[in-house]
Amino acid sequence: MGPEMMAENHAVRSEGLVRRIQLAIACVQRVLPIWYSAFPKDNKPELMLEMVERYLNDQTDWDSVWELKNNFWGRLDNLLCKEKHFDSLYVGFASACVVTTVLQDEVMDDLADSPLDEELDAYSWDSRFYASLAYAGGASWDKHSSIPRRREFWTWYISEIPEVYNNLSNPNFK
Repeated sequence: MGPEMMAENHAVRSEGLVRRIQLAIACVQRVLPIWYSAFPKDNKPELMLEMVERYLNDQTDWDSVWELKNNFWGRLDNLLCKEKHFDSLYVGFASACVVTTVLQDEVMDDLADSPLDEELDAYSWDSRFYASLAYAGGASWDKHSSIPRRREFWTWYISEIPEVYNNLSNPNFK
């Protein structure tokens, strides 16, 4: 996917970053209907994706996008405490993570010695993982989560990777 590149705590635009952003956006778009099933009049996840595009096209600044993302994340955290619509909220978190990716990239460490997903802090999960939670109805350790749906999501995801490499000519990401 390309190396992570940072300058002064900001992601440096590179082919690898653009690939990661495109995959993250594809994941959120895949699960947007789940968001709208619970919040039919709230387009905040799509607004997050629009802000990513505006940022990449130099139509807004880093601080504004960071603040918008943090405000949305706080709202999602508050909704999560009400223990309703977990699947939909995961879509919201996934869209906020796309913003984090465009602003700070993703740490691309060697996963050989990484802890299990359930051992990680939820704040460290990425957009792909949140989208998979939404799609499957929860994490693998949740009793209501669907193994076939999780498998379907990740099979779809793996098939998207070649498309990302082929679509780098997308004018929205130049």
